[in-house]
Amino acid sequence: MKDDDDTMCYRSELEAAVKAEREACAALLDANAMACENPIYRSLLQANADAIRDRDPSNMPLFDDWNKDWK
Repeated sequence: MKDDDDTMCYRSELEAAVKAEREACAALLDANAMACENPIYRSLLQANADAIRDRDPSNMPLFDDWNKDWK
């Protein structure tokens, strides 16, 4: 795939949108963890939020990075 200026702009916008969505999901888990009275569930919710934030963005393929061989 040829990365021209438009492609790079779209990729940048898509990466920013994915990053914002990941943070929104983590924030939702944080809010639910704070409201949860059960310490085990609270811990699990917080662990999921941390896992979302700690995931390496370079290991998250975008649409044009998908392996075309999967079925």
